[in-house]
Amino acid sequence: SGSESWLSREVQLATSILCSSAGSMQLQQLHRQLLQRCNISEEEFSAMVYKCPRFLLVGGPSGDPTVVARTSLRLCGRYGREDAGCCREDCPQLHLCRYFLFGTCRFGKA
Repeated sequence: SGSESWLSREVQLATSILCSSAGSMQLQQLHRQLLQRCNISEEEFSAMVYKCPRFLLVGGPSGDPTVVARTSLRLCGRYGREDAGCCREDCPQLHLCRYFLFGTCRFGKA
């Protein structure tokens, strides 16, 4: 339908803005930045944030609503463990060292 054609473009733009801001941003700030790139009404913006599975609305540190970019990408829970490693060649999850991700890698910082 016609309403879905705008949604795709705006969702991509909002996702891009969020990703350039470490994955999250205050709700009103995201709307202001999105308005600089496209014409989206307050109602359309609210519908997009609440209905699109790419976004999660949470309370920010100061209580302001914050939009967080969501992804279906997940870390493999078996990868990097001493007792068992991921043995699936077709595992769809990320294989990253959890120590590297948390900044506690004993082999240095990268």
